[in-house]
Amino acid sequence: MTEQKTEIVGTGDSAGQGLIGMAAVATGKIFRFSLNVLSLPLLMLPGNSRRHAQKAMGEFAMAILVLPKEFAATSERVVDRLMGEDSSKIAWPRAEEITERARSFASRMMRSAEDFSAGVVSASQKVGDAAEQTASKVDEWVQKKS
Repeated sequence: MTEQKTEIVGTGDSAGQGLIGMAAVATGKIFRFSLNVLSLPLLMLPGNSRRHAQKAMGEFAMAILVLPKEFAATSERVVDRLMGEDSSKIAWPRAEEITERARSFASRMMRSAEDFSAGVVSASQKVGDAAEQTASKVDEWVQKKS
């Protein structure tokens, strides 16, 4: 019997093979689509603010993606070591290294959340101002017609 491997177009690596690869590609596409939907309100912002908010959303997404990748890489190394060596010879990550990675991750999440929050506040203020202007124009128009 010959073994067939199915490669998903556009992945370019071995992670794109089989059911797991298809699930990874689908998850990536769903995540990108979700970010695009979330960024639709940003169209109301001026160009510079829009780019800043999009950059913050990208940073937030990268911060979210780093944790599973780190977990997968660490898990793979641990499993390889457990399967290939005596467990007493395993060099576990130092607590300081884990702490530093966690602090770095938390710091990036905080910065991204702050940037995103600032963008949302700015957008909501502009929308509120525009709504007030429109309401005052409607009031003036109604008063003129009366």
